[in-house]
Amino acid sequence: MPWAAPTSAPGPDTIRVEVRDLRSDRGTVYCSIFAAPGEGFPGEAARAAKRIAAKPRNGKALCEFNGLSAGVYAAALIHDENDNQKLDTNWIGLPIEGYGVSRDARAMFGPPPFKDAAFTYGGGSVRVPIHVRY
Repeated sequence: MPWAAPTSAPGPDTIRVEVRDLRSDRGTVYCSIFAAPGEGFPGEAARAAKRIAAKPRNGKALCEFNGLSAGVYAAALIHDENDNQKLDTNWIGLPIEGYGVSRDARAMFGPPPFKDAAFTYGGGSVRVPIHVRY
């Protein structure tokens, strides 16, 4: 599944992932949304229900997911500052580029589990803010 471009206007049923605290406007923000039970969350974007690529602007980005049915979801993102289409890590495997998940779930000795980042979506238009960590 390729990365979709952001839509120009949200529809009536939209999950709006509001990406905050980007340290630069370089590169691309890749957002993925995973449906329960969350298989592949957060690092296997190919297993996500939908994926969006957005360009940062003024330290923020917006990823809008349209057409999702009601259910339990979790969002994950990376800020790929050098546009190599992956999350770069240091020699011990810690991220050196930005990342984040819904509900700002904390990572402890690895990525946070789906249940910590999950939220219930009942339809309509909802905002999901995510603060990026570096």
